[in-house]
Amino acid sequence: MAEEEEKPKVNRHNLTTAQQTQKQLEKLFKKIDKPIAIPQSRKEKSVKAPKDFVRNVPGSSAGAGSGDFHVYRAHRRREYARIKEMDDAERRFRNKKSRNMRTKLHN
Repeated sequence: MAEEEEKPKVNRHNLTTAQQTQKQLEKLFKKIDKPIAIPQSRKEKSVKAPKDFVRNVPGSSAGAGSGDFHVYRAHRRREYARIKEMDDAERRFRNKKSRNMRTKLHN
């Protein structure tokens, strides 16, 4: 019994990231014959197109209501998200295009 390795007790509810990964790998290696299902990549994110007609536009009179700011903020957040998604899509397209050009040059 002296030759047996004694594993230190590990709290299974408070594992570090390395310990969690090690535990998952050990679990996979126990059933090495079982096939693993690899999930498909996510579809590209899409953002709603901007509305043609925006309701709740504050008028030119002074003293806008207290709820108007929240409407404005939500509209601004949606618009910034839409612009960011368009910029990201353009950046991905340019990167893909430049990769294709480089592979054509090397071939």
